[in-house]
Amino acid sequence: MAVDNIEKKSASDAVSGFLREHRKLIITIGIVILAAVVVVVGGIMFFNFMEERNIAKLEDLNSQYEEIRTTINSEDAEENTSEEATKLLAEFEALGKSAQGYAGSKAYAQAASIAADQKNWAEAERLYDLSSQKGRRIYLGPLSAFNAGMMAEEAGDTEKALAHFKTAAAAADFPACAMAQFNVGRLLEATDKDAATAAYQEIRDKWPNETSWINLAESRIIALSIK
Repeated sequence: MAVDNIEKKSASDAVSGFLREHRKLIITIGIVILAAVVVVVGGIMFFNFMEERNIAKLEDLNSQYEEIRTTINSEDAEENTSEEATKLLAEFEALGKSAQGYAGSKAYAQAASIAADQKNWAEAERLYDLSSQKGRRIYLGPLSAFNAGMMAEEAGDTEKALAHFKTAAAAADFPACAMAQFNVGRLLEATDKDAATAAYQEIRDKWPNETSWINLAESRIIALSIK
């Protein structure tokens, strides 16, 4: 019993001595850790604040655009309506540049939508591509890549359209992967029938439940084989 008490006392004295000897170092480490926690928490709070502000700005711009959207392409559209749409496009693009995640990607996509409404296909493709890049970790990434492909095709740029459709088809959780892959095959038909056939065959191999697109793909494979 006495030995145990001596050992406990010795251990206690050793700890106390260590704390006294390294008191400044321990306090300094504690301050550094506390400062790091404050920085991390502060950064998260600031990010959340900025995200909320950007989403609020996005919603405001959306409301403004919806008010004029139906008249942009109408025959009786006024000149100031077109100018307002162009101004909104610039504001959406500016928000896309500054915002991150959903707000940034969606802002670019809305800017692209305005360009598409104005039938400026090349500009719409560029903006949808930016939306895809900024939203690559969320659902907007492959969706905007698909839309960029559509705009590139409208602009007559098959090479860009193919690249965008391939990006959309390669996405993990994009519900229109099979459709994107079908577009890859469709665009390849004009230049490389073998590559087109291989692209169509991938639909059956990768998305066995997409029966509608499988049937369409197989009909194109048959058509290509008899040409």
